[in-house]
Amino acid sequence: YFTRAVDFGYSKTATETLKIWDRESVLSDIVLIIRKLKPDLIITRFSPDRGGHGHHSASAQLAIDAAMAAADPTRYPDQLKELSIWTTKRVLWNSWLPYIKGTDASLIDQHLAVDLGKYNPLLGLSYMEIAARSRTMHKSQGFGMIARRGQRKDYFLHLSGSIAKEDIFEGIDLSWDRLDASPNEIEGIRTLALDIYKHFSRIHPHRSIPQLVQLHAQLEKQPKGYWIRQKQAEVKRLIRLCAGLWIEALSPKGDVFSGEQIRISVELLNRSPQPVLFKTVDLQMGNRRIAVDKELKENVPEKIELSYRIGNGYLHPHWLVKRKRGGLYDHDSRNLISAMNPYPYRVQVQLLIAGHLFDFDTPIITKWRDPVKGEQRETLTVLPPVSVRFDEVLNYFPSKKRKKIRVIITGNRKKMKGVLKLDIPTSWRVTPNRIPFTLEKKSDKQIIELSVTPPVAANSGRLKAILQVDGKRYDRSHFSIKYDHIPKLDFFPLAETKLVRSDIRRTLKRIGYVNGSGDDIPKYLKQLGYRVDILDDKSLSG
Repeated sequence: YFTRAVDFGYSKTATETLKIWDRESVLSDIVLIIRKLKPDLIITRFSPDRGGHGHHSASAQLAIDAAMAAADPTRYPDQLKELSIWTTKRVLWNSWLPYIKGTDASLIDQHLAVDLGKYNPLLGLSYMEIAARSRTMHKSQGFGMIARRGQRKDYFLHLSGSIAKEDIFEGIDLSWDRLDASPNEIEGIRTLALDIYKHFSRIHPHRSIPQLVQLHAQLEKQPKGYWIRQKQAEVKRLIRLCAGLWIEALSPKGDVFSGEQIRISVELLNRSPQPVLFKTVDLQMGNRRIAVDKELKENVPEKIELSYRIGNGYLHPHWLVKRKRGGLYDHDSRNLISAMNPYPYRVQVQLLIAGHLFDFDTPIITKWRDPVKGEQRETLTVLPPVSVRFDEVLNYFPSKKRKKIRVIITGNRKKMKGVLKLDIPTSWRVTPNRIPFTLEKKSDKQIIELSVTPPVAANSGRLKAILQVDGKRYDRSHFSIKYDHIPKLDFFPLAETKLVRSDIRRTLKRIGYVNGSGDDIPKYLKQLGYRVDILDDKSLSG
């Protein structure tokens, strides 16, 4: 989960960070997440006053304040139209103090210790082994880890809420009694769940399906509180797993276009003796049900071909749709405090299992074979037929001398023909400002060089590129981020570059620079007329 806060780089203090972020806005985001997820514990990675980085300390301070605000009906009351207040039992700091030599013994005694080296026989791993895998996924900062085994205590220091003496989960009800239901209903649910657990067969899991369906039906009768919804979803997932149900919706291609009609293949497979009837398939998640009424025989795939229309618009990260405002991303909706909008291209199938109807939805994906990696899978990418971008997002003009900048037009379909137009900021001159283009093949590119003359006085503005094709306007760039360890991310920012005219008086001509991760500063120093020498390990050690 994410707030609207911008990771703007190193910050010296939490006070500076919270001023740039707008403390109240980010606090409201965290309160929203707490009220949605209803956590019993909140654990901060950093101390509120020993974070070593403004962002780190600020995150801990916000966690403490948000836990209190989430329980207060006078704080952010607009959220309470759909959510309810929530009281978190306690906030803890996962402290490093006991590892620091010279730490006062009385302070260490205030910590709760948890052995993360304990082995979980159900997972076949200790929690430290899981932690090593997790940390290794943080690849951008080179956090690859070798797993540790054996006893490894981690320490937790109380920050707010109820004080625990022995166990961080002290005083927290983890039983069925948390359900929003009457005592009689809870007892019936508890008894049935225990009976399912008692008779569960790891060799024949399908035998539990009738009772799991019964448990789901009992939960469905209850008021739709948070834990009822959670447990319903978990039981439904158990039913699917016990039946070995495989549900897949495939597109023959990954790149599609707004409004395009594509053929998709929906395949279902019941890998258990449990009778399952494939009732309907819905291409619009509740708005377009198509009757199927076919029995899913054990381990026999059932496949149907359907026509599916791609909606209008791009699958763009919502936090990049608009320009950020200071230290905040500008979201359209307060409910989108997450990394991405929900993926819209999905298919819903309705199955009859043990006398009850269940809806299961699955994303429409494409898949292919890689000779080395094997099966590869991706969600669909909705592209504009043509995209345009500047070679640099920022162009400095340290004098009134004009300079060349480039525009790159890319065809995502074959035979794209149109005109590039420019929206030029006041006081700047750009030639040419209207250029025809033709792209014969898909993925063809055309590079256009522009001559930009800055104003005499200091000035800044945004130069925008607009493509006119068959009476339609396209003003977006296309960038794709793709690594093996994360899902592919495509985004479509406005095709523009910032022009900055500023008299720079250089007392030095040459700069030695130590590059950071993803560091663009050297190229902008070069735009200002400096010679930049990148200092790597070899040059520094010499």
